[in-house]
Amino acid sequence: MLKAILRAKPIRNFLLLVIILLVALHHHLFNSLNNQPEHVEKKSNILCKESELSLTSKNEDRPIYNSHQNFVRVAEIRSVMRENPPLRGAVGTHVNTANVVQHSHVWVGDKWHELSAQSRVCMATHTTVEYLFWVASQSWSGPMSIAVFAPGTDYYVAVAMIHYLRKCFPSVRGSASFHIMYPRERPPRFSNQSVTEKKLRCDDPEGVNQLLLALRNEPPLRVYPQNHNRNLAKTNCPTHYSMTIDIDMITPPSMSENLTKFFDRTDASNPCKKCAFVVPVYEVESTANYRPKDKQELTTLINNRLARRYHIKVWSPNQGNSKLDLWETEVLDREENEEEMGYRILYNITSYEKFWEPILIVPYTAPLFDERFIGYGYVRNSQVYELHRRRYKFHVLDNAFLTHRGFQSTKEYTSLRKAQIEANSFRFSSFKKELKVRMKYEAREKEART
Repeated sequence: MLKAILRAKPIRNFLLLVIILLVALHHHLFNSLNNQPEHVEKKSNILCKESELSLTSKNEDRPIYNSHQNFVRVAEIRSVMRENPPLRGAVGTHVNTANVVQHSHVWVGDKWHELSAQSRVCMATHTTVEYLFWVASQSWSGPMSIAVFAPGTDYYVAVAMIHYLRKCFPSVRGSASFHIMYPRERPPRFSNQSVTEKKLRCDDPEGVNQLLLALRNEPPLRVYPQNHNRNLAKTNCPTHYSMTIDIDMITPPSMSENLTKFFDRTDASNPCKKCAFVVPVYEVESTANYRPKDKQELTTLINNRLARRYHIKVWSPNQGNSKLDLWETEVLDREENEEEMGYRILYNITSYEKFWEPILIVPYTAPLFDERFIGYGYVRNSQVYELHRRRYKFHVLDNAFLTHRGFQSTKEYTSLRKAQIEANSFRFSSFKKELKVRMKYEAREKEART
């Protein structure tokens, strides 16, 4: 009987019209709920106190984040976590040098392919889940390759935080590709912990990151395979050049575009297969009320003692060989034409000094970071030393720079970090001997082929 009724065309058309209207009403109500103003929520549901969130003079050391919405609902985060089962080692890449498993491009930027085709340089960086919030501070507009160390339930901290970043920050959703690494003996697993807040504010990624650490129900690992994670990020860069930085080093505006223009000019007029380009790094005091957007603003901060060379008080050889006294004194006037204000080679570094660890832009053919170095100490130094031995030329770029928030001090160094530095110093001695033997063997092989 029901079938006979439904066969009648007028009744069937009426039912279809009712269904369409109900679907449209559902979408309208759903969108209204998601776009509801922040003030209708109870004060107890707000993630942070209003005094902590205001961008007044009391909080001038905090970054100002550019977001397209006010918050992300925790219910949405929970749904995403349910939809992302733990990664399985059977479909990852196993790295025997540290007994870790890698998964590339777990989350891919919506504009990853487009930006990779347009850009000459990819920014590669690495982190543990505690510091993912730094991604929101980046002004980098080209492809970003980000390797995240996420053992055990840290994986779900990463899932939640990366979803939050992609939802709040269009630049992250468009340009960042995230990779996951974890020890073979501690693969990703479900977390039975939860976050009690109802909303995660988009203007406080650092605070949200701290809240989401509640999803972790096991102590963090004491050893972090930095160079494995660096290499995971670098090798997943699709461009000819890459710049591997630490997660808390921030790029100035338009750096990606300026580097693309620079390499378009340089490779057309004077291509170099074995060149490494030095990018100066500076610490900016937390009390500084702005982040420098160009070299002139950075120089002003240096003159006012609100910025200084990276690691100058902690370990001065880190940037010592970059000769940054020359870089700081060569400041172009704003009246110069646009091309002169762009990036250029200011001077060359013709000597090598022990413990030199500059941030470099190198071609994809450059050596990777040696993976015997675990934790802190000598991690970047190994690559720089090998580049030197392989006769790469080092060019210091003018107008390009990175900043690090806050002046660093050895008081922040833990006993574990000091022990890792000492252990890596012994590894560095053996690394140099092995490199010498390896290069001799490569030379013989090359000679035999010719």
